[in-house]
Amino acid sequence: MTQGIGVVMGNELSNDDRPRGGEPSSAAVCLGPWRTLINAQPSLADLQRSSVLTLLTSSDLAPFARRVGMADHVVEASSRHTLLQALRRAENGFQHAVRIGAADELVDSLVKRLARTVAWIEEPRGDVQLTVPAQEYSVARGAVVLDLGHSPDEESWSWASWNRFIRSLPAGGPTRVLVGGPKRQELGRELVRSSGNDVVDLTGLSDLGELSSLIAVAELLVSGDPGALRLAEVVGTPSAQADRGHSVDKVISQIAKRGGKSDPVSTGGPPRW
Repeated sequence: MTQGIGVVMGNELSNDDRPRGGEPSSAAVCLGPWRTLINAQPSLADLQRSSVLTLLTSSDLAPFARRVGMADHVVEASSRHTLLQALRRAENGFQHAVRIGAADELVDSLVKRLARTVAWIEEPRGDVQLTVPAQEYSVARGAVVLDLGHSPDEESWSWASWNRFIRSLPAGGPTRVLVGGPKRQELGRELVRSSGNDVVDLTGLSDLGELSSLIAVAELLVSGDPGALRLAEVVGTPSAQADRGHSVDKVISQIAKRGGKSDPVSTGGPPRW
């Protein structure tokens, strides 16, 4: 259960969840940006191994943090104001607390109230440091990876949009690999049934290492998840954004104008998708 911080729903806080028993608990507060959260992932993993971890972060970062399991509980603050509200109402019920990102005098003073021991992870300088596990998904090498996202929402492509996009890809081209959170497994199965045997369904992957390994060997990522798109940028895989603001026709046009890692349009040949 959430350890002393209420779940932020819009501008309202709910403190129904209370610490249980003597479970060790830790809190992490991340103001962003995304690269800071990614760099802090090894430290968060260490905290998770030794305690129940609650991550309080922005609406931009929370969905991806939930998707890849960066914390046992992810508390979403829609603005800096609601984040400060949550911190002010939080109980001093944690063993450890950490602030991730650039120093913020007010936030830091509130974080110090959360726990007996407090640490700071500063915003990194230079490139994002992401360790991609050696594990390789051979089925994804040179594939077009279609990311169905973490869960259905109003911005996500529908089954009809994904189905139309898959059918627009030329026969004999790269393998189509579906990924997405556990809540997208039914959509994945429906797309496999409607699209044929050239679609591989890997929906259900929810680990940052697994997702980064898969995207790293792909030829192209098509996704509506900002976190996954940024992950593709970090590992050097071309990507195309697929959400309600980017129609199927628009995405098809985008990727027709450029190639992937091994078959760029600049060579004069047409892309393989």
